Amino acid sequence: MNRHLGPILWVLMAFACEAAEIVSWKVPLSRYVWGVEAEKKVRLKSAPEPSPFFKDGDELWDLKDIPATQDQAATDPLPPQDVRLRTDPPLDWVVWNARSRRLVVKGDWNAIWQLHHQLGIEQLPNQCRLTAAVFEVPADGSPVTEKSMPAVFLSCVSRSGQEVEAVRQQEGKMIRVKGTANIGEDNRLVDLQLELSCALPGHPGMDLRTALSFQPGKPLWVARDFDGNKGLDLRVSTIIELTDGTPVAEAFLIQQGDTAMPIVVNRREMKRHRVGDKGWLAVQWMDPQFLSDMEPSGGAVDPFAEPPPKYGPEKPVPAGVSVPDFLKPWFNRPVLDLRELMKKSGVVDADFTGFVGYDPLAQRIFLFSNDEMELDKFEQLVSGGCNLSPRLVVVTLDGNRQTRLVTRSGVLSRLVRQSGDEKIIRSLEIEPTIGESYDLVHVRFDAVDNTKATPGELLKSAVLLRSGEPLAVLVGSAPDGKESTLRIKAEIGDVSE
Repeated sequence: MNRHLGPILWVLMAFACEAAEIVSWKVPLSRYVWGVEAEKKVRLKSAPEPSPFFKDGDELWDLKDIPATQDQAATDPLPPQDVRLRTDPPLDWVVWNARSRRLVVKGDWNAIWQLHHQLGIEQLPNQCRLTAAVFEVPADGSPVTEKSMPAVFLSCVSRSGQEVEAVRQQEGKMIRVKGTANIGEDNRLVDLQLELSCALPGHPGMDLRTALSFQPGKPLWVARDFDGNKGLDLRVSTIIELTDGTPVAEAFLIQQGDTAMPIVVNRREMKRHRVGDKGWLAVQWMDPQFLSDMEPSGGAVDPFAEPPPKYGPEKPVPAGVSVPDFLKPWFNRPVLDLRELMKKSGVVDADFTGFVGYDPLAQRIFLFSNDEMELDKFEQLVSGGCNLSPRLVVVTLDGNRQTRLVTRSGVLSRLVRQSGDEKIIRSLEIEPTIGESYDLVHVRFDAVDNTKATPGELLKSAVLLRSGEPLAVLVGSAPDGKESTLRIKAEIGDVSE
C-alpha cells in the first residue's frame, strides 16, 4: 500500500454508505492476480447479482480470495506493502469479467477507496486519439448541427508528445492531419499542435495551422470559412485512451440504477454557484492528502519518521452523509461532513451554519452558505491558485463572408482557402494575446479576400478588442455600389467549460 495512504484513510474510514456500492475498473488482470492456474478454480456459474457490468454469456471469475503475487501466495498474513484485493472492511464480492476485461466489486466506500488506490488507475499507460471532421456549411450559413454527417473525417492515435501524420483519400475527397498531442499529468487537458489540409469536390482547398487546448472527449469547432453561398466547418476532438482503446474516462465506473457512470475528477479552478434563494455554493478540487493534513496534529510532522500504522491513528473522523436536496444537482451521493474539521482548522467560524463537505472519489471540497463572505474566506484558504484552465481565443471576421479561427493566446495561426492551382482565394492569419484581466484581447491579423464579391481586398492591422464585442475594421464600397463593412470579433473561451 502507498505509504501516503495511511494518513488519508483516517479521514475516509467512516465514509460508509448505508448501502454498499458496485463499481468497476478497467485494469489488466496481471495488476492484482498471480497464477493463471487459478482460472480453473474460480469460475462462477452466474453473476453475484444483477448489474450493468454483467451480461448473458459473460465469463466470470471469483477473485475475492485469490492472492495478487507469488510472494503473497506463500505468505500469511500478507505483507502490507503487497496487499491487493484485501481491504478493511472486506469487500462483499470481487469478480473479474473476462469478456469486458473489467474488475467489478461490491463494498462500502471505505473498502472501494482503499482498492482504488491499490490498483493505481492513474498510472496505467495511455495515449491520445485525435479526430478531425470537416462539414459542409448549410447554404444559409447556419451552424452545423450535432446530427450532421461530416463530408470527410479522419481519426488517428499516438503517444503523448509524439508526432502523428495521417492522410486519407477517397472519391475525390482528401483529408490530411499532422499534429503533436501532449497529455497533461492529470489527464485533464490535451495540448495540440495541429496542421490540417482537406479537399472536397466543389470547394476550394483548405489549409490550417493552429495550436489548441482540449478537454478530452469535448469536441471543439476549430475553423469555419463561408463565402455567403457555401463553405466548410472543421470540428476536432481528442480522447485519452488506454492501450486497448478504452477511454480513460471510462476506466473507473460506478453503478447508478441500471446504468454505469464515470466518476470524474475535475481539477479546474474554484467555481461559484448561486443556489436559487438558498445561498451560494463554492466547489474546488482538493487532493485527499491535503485534506488529511488539515487536521490539527498538535505539532510538526517528522519527515524522517516511520510511516503511520496501516490505517492511520485512532482519530475522530467525519461522517458520511447525504447533502441537502438543493445541493444534489452537484453532489448526488454521500459526502464527508467536514463542518467540525473546518471549525477546528479555522476555515470557518465556530458559529458557522452552512455546510462543508468532501466527495473523496471526485476529490471535490465544497462550502455552502447564505453569506457570500464565507465563500471569500473559503476560497482564500483552500484554492490552490495553480489550477487555472488555459484559455482559447475565437477570432471571427464577418462581412460579405465569414471566417473563424480558434487558437491559443500568443500563437500565430493561419487558415487558407486556395484553388486547384494553389492560388489563394481567402486567408486569415491571426496572433491574439489575452490581457491580464481576461476581458481584452490584442489581435494582430492579416486578411486577404480575392473572391468576386471583394476582389483584391487586403487588411493587415493590429487592434485591441473587448471579448465578445465586434469592431468595424474596414468600410468601403462593394461592387454593386453599396457600403461594405468588415468586422472582427475576439471571444475568450475557458477550455474547462
